[in-house]
Amino acid sequence: MKKWFNIAVLAVLVGLMACTKVENTPEVQESISYAVGSYAQATKTPQELGAGDYAGITSFKSSAWLHANGSATGTAFFANETISKTGSTWEPAQDYYWPKHPSSYLNFVSWYSTITPDSGYPTEDAINWTVSSLADDDDIMIAQKAWRQKSNVQTYYTPGVPTLFRHVLAQVGVNAKSSIATKTSADGVTTTWTVKVSNFKIKDVYTAGTLSLTNTTEPTDYTVSSTTTWTGDWSYTGSKTNINGPATETELNADDYTAIVAMRSVLPQSVSGASMSMDVEITTLSAKNGNSISLTEKVTMDNIALTDFTGYNGDWDMNMKITYNIIVNPETGAISLIPVLLTDWATANSILIIE
Repeated sequence: MKKWFNIAVLAVLVGLMACTKVENTPEVQESISYAVGSYAQATKTPQELGAGDYAGITSFKSSAWLHANGSATGTAFFANETISKTGSTWEPAQDYYWPKHPSSYLNFVSWYSTITPDSGYPTEDAINWTVSSLADDDDIMIAQKAWRQKSNVQTYYTPGVPTLFRHVLAQVGVNAKSSIATKTSADGVTTTWTVKVSNFKIKDVYTAGTLSLTNTTEPTDYTVSSTTTWTGDWSYTGSKTNINGPATETELNADDYTAIVAMRSVLPQSVSGASMSMDVEITTLSAKNGNSISLTEKVTMDNIALTDFTGYNGDWDMNMKITYNIIVNPETGAISLIPVLLTDWATANSILIIE
């Protein structure tokens, strides 16, 4: 009996030693990082944040919620953390580590904004912005919500939380040019045109409003790219106002467009009721054999409805860029207004001729 007892005691001691060895072995934890991009619909490939259309963005905000042991209810893991780029890695200033339990996971909400979200930062399922007066260079982006993340996985450029941004504002710009600067006829008459635009306006535009977004529907396939887009829309407060170009005369040239309204942020909205107005001045100088004659004409174009264009005449939607190109033909007096739509990086053109 004593022999069996000693064997049993020895087995327990060996087992304790084995356990002690395992517990004393350092375990390397994996810190959380982000794989960050912005979606280019035309190519179906992500573009890296901080480059191209997103140049100059060096950080964004993120919050994470821990679902311990697979719990349906999440608790705050970290909130409103600044994520910056270190070398080639987007990461928070301090290290956060992935949960070790195989059933535990994190949900992530990330955003970039020059306007602080309501309540400072979002909940796990909702985010709201209130804009009292939108500035020309304001920018708001929300990344697709990343669900059930357990480790840094290869998604876009580097391993990390899949973080794919989209703009929730729109952008609008207006350019103008002359179609011809000079012409010499067969009988030797040289005609030179000078075209100037002034008092340009886009009328009846909202600059204040609120945006409410929610994201509660989990993806059915929990893969490394388990992300879903946010749903919601803008509502507007206050009265409409105008987007103004220079009040003084801007001379156009025939070689390239001149910016009348530089590309600027606008609230996504219906363009029903919105219109353009401007003054166009054309000076025609004709000369031959040292003799010349000059004539200046000025016309005011008012209430050019943005819904009157053929081709694209739609609204300013989220994640959309629209450039309105104005071409003045001083020889015929025709003025062409050509909106160029860039939405999700896919282009479309339309034109309206005004005689």
